[in-house]
This record gives sequence, structure tokens and C-alpha cells, in this order.
Amino acid sequence: MSGSPKAAEIRLLEPEERRLAEARAGKAEEECRRREAASERARIALAEQLRASLAGESESLRSAVRALRAAAPDLSVPGGIPHLEAQIDNIVAFPRRDPASLGAAVSKIRALAAGVAAIGGRIASQEAAIAAETDTIRREIAAEAARLAAVAQSDEPSRQGIVAAVTAELQARLAGFEADEVTMAWCGDEVRAVTDALSALAAANEPDEAACALNARLDAALLTAQDRQLAEERRAHIVAALREGLREQGFQVGEASLVGGGFDSEVAFRAVRADRRWVDVSVPVEGHVFYDVDGAERVTERGADGAAYTRCDETELRLVALHTDLAERFGVATGELFWETKNPAREGQNANALPSGGPSSTRRRG
Repeated sequence: MSGSPKAAEIRLLEPEERRLAEARAGKAEEECRRREAASERARIALAEQLRASLAGESESLRSAVRALRAAAPDLSVPGGIPHLEAQIDNIVAFPRRDPASLGAAVSKIRALAAGVAAIGGRIASQEAAIAAETDTIRREIAAEAARLAAVAQSDEPSRQGIVAAVTAELQARLAGFEADEVTMAWCGDEVRAVTDALSALAAANEPDEAACALNARLDAALLTAQDRQLAEERRAHIVAALREGLREQGFQVGEASLVGGGFDSEVAFRAVRADRRWVDVSVPVEGHVFYDVDGAERVTERGADGAAYTRCDETELRLVALHTDLAERFGVATGELFWETKNPAREGQNANALPSGGPSSTRRRG
């Protein structure tokens, strides 16, 4: 064994970092196109459903208005039941394509239907009390009818309409996010949490503000996912460079795999020479690369301060050569190689402390 595990800071040189960031930006544009296409498909499907609901519910409302008018002669309801057919036709005929405005139209038809049902209930109450000539019920029915006419003529969006509009738009956007593999890989829990929160919009004091907050959460999730994906692609480039560099030194290089259960775990692989000597390499998402090298002799010597330090000359030469190759061919920069018992006087800097990281099996052999 060569003694303490070796480590060095590792990062991409600026040109390679720029190339990788530009590649990620290009991929992000394609992911955005797929996300928007999925959202658009969801909007179209939702719009078709809402058109069907609008047609069916408006026809039912017309029938209910006709039945109500027949049951409410002028003597029973002062002023009569308002003629809502023109307003219903206007709501249905107004050209709409997006789910938000269609949802608002359906909501308005439902509000009118609720008003018609309320008047019908009042008329039933009036008929039960007609023998006592109860004028109070008649006045209440007339007031309900006046309010119903006002609802039909108003251009102001109802609360239900706002809820329907913002919910429809969020549903369509979520369909796009769910079709985005990158976003779901890194921020799937947050996307699913926003989906669960949709049901609370109807009870929110300000549904439009609540919807803005949910959209902001989706925006933040998208940014987080893109940053994390770029970090993963950066690490993949570094791992590929390390594996290729070791192949050039005559090693048989094994497959790289995650050490642990999560994507934030280190990626590790083993490279073996023809004489069966090996090196274990682990690379975290960010930070230092760790090496554990088998089969090289270490030399213990006293430093000027009287402390015992170790040298691993063969290992150090091989790894420094590897790092030079990484910079020249792959745009990967590495810091000074160091280990736990390295003499701090070497290369003029203190490198006695290994950073945290590396496979647990490697750390135990320190």
C-alpha cells in the first residue's frame, strides 16, 4: 500500500467550462421546447374538455331557464325571470381557444346555473306559503333575479373564474415539467408538491397571488435542475478524462459507478495495471479527486520540525503526470497533490490535512 489516500483539487479550465456551459444551454433550449410542446398538448386537451363542458352545461342552463320562467308567472315574481338566453349565447359564442378563458366561461355558466337553481328553490318556498300571501319570499325572489341579471351582464371575472383560469394554466405548465426528464430527475419532489398544492387554490384568499407563488416555485425548480445537471455533466467530463488518462498509463479501467444511494454520492472506479497493482479513484460532484494507490513503497523521514512525514515518490510522479495530461488534453485543472502525512515544507505550502470526501473504504485506510 502507498499509505495515506492522495487527493487534489480538480476543476475544469475556463475554455472547457465555457464549452460545457454552452452545451448545457443548448440542451436546456431543447428541453424547454419539449416542455412547452407538452404544455401545449395539455392546453389543447384541456380546452377540448372545457368546450364540451361549456356546450353541455350551457344547454342545460337554457332548459333550466325555460322551465323556471314557466313556473314563475308575473304575478308570482314581480318583473319576471330575466331573459338570460342572449347572455348565455354570448358566453358560448365568444371566440376562445385557451383553457384559462374557457374555464372562466364554464365558471360563469355555472354561476348562472347556481342562481337559477336558487330562484327555483325560492319559488318552491313561495308555493308552499302562497296561502298566507307571503310577500317577503316574493321580494327575495325578485332580488335574486336582479342579481342573476347583473351576473350575466357583468364583465368582471368572478372568483370562481379566476380560480379556473389560473388552475388551467398551471395544469398545462405542470404537464410540460413532468415531460422534462432533467427537471424531474433533480426537482421532481418540488414539481409534485406544486401539483398537490393546486387543490388549495380554491380556498386561497387571493387565488391569483397563490398561483403566482406556485409559478415562482416552478421557476426556481427549473433553475436548480439546470444548475445541478450542469454540475453532473461537468463531473462526467472529469471522470471520463481521468479514465482515459489512466488508460494511457497502461491501466485497465473499470466502469464508474455511484458509491451510495443518491445522485450526490461520489462516483468511483478502479484502474488495474498488468502487474495487478491498482488505483481507486473517487470524484464528488464538486471539490477534490481522491486516489488510493496499491503497491508503491512509501518512505518515512523526519522534517525540519522533527515530525515524521512520508514520501510516495512513484505514486506522486504518476499522478502528477496524469494531472498534466488532464490539463493538456481535456481542459481539466488540478491543484497540488497532497496526503495526510505530507511534509508541509514541500512545494512551499501546508498540505497535512485531507479534505473530507472519498469512499468510506478509502478514508478508513488513511
